[in-house]
Amino acid sequence: MPISCIGHCLTCLQTSSDMPHMTGRQASFFTALFLISQMFRDIVGQQCRAGGDLYSIYQMMLKDHTFKTFKFPPGTLECREACLVDDRCQSYNVVMFIAICELNNRTKEARPKDFVKDENRYYMPIGRKRGERTKRRRNDEEEERGGGLRRRKEEEEWRGGGFRRENEEEEERGGGMKRRNEGEEEE
Repeated sequence: MPISCIGHCLTCLQTSSDMPHMTGRQASFFTALFLISQMFRDIVGQQCRAGGDLYSIYQMMLKDHTFKTFKFPPGTLECREACLVDDRCQSYNVVMFIAICELNNRTKEARPKDFVKDENRYYMPIGRKRGERTKRRRNDEEEERGGGLRRRKEEEEWRGGGFRRENEEEEERGGGMKRRNEGEEEE
């Protein structure tokens, strides 16, 4: 018995020496799995990000700032897309279970008193500053016309100067608008 017991112990020792090797393989597998999952998380996060980390706020809504309400198919992004397309939209509320979208022209940060609890809704900001897209679009339109803000300012100054010059010349000739009107009254 003692010899078989020693043999059995040797077998146990060999098995236990294989044990750390097996644990090393498992650790490598789980490390690789973890790194791959982190990589996918980063990729998905970049695709879903809209100017920062934005999350819906469950059972909350922004009241008294809705400018458009419509029904949309559940499970779609129509509410979000409608908000992104409309320059006035800064956030939206979704009425859950009946899929109604409410586009808001303000955010909870701009009107914290109007941000209230509602068990049937969730609130979602879209992450752009007020008027940001409108300002960018106006600048693009100005550039297309060939000049932008600086050119428009120069044109206004020129027109203003030209108008003043015409009035000064008229007064030098002995008239001007005021004198002409007075002359008409005398006749």
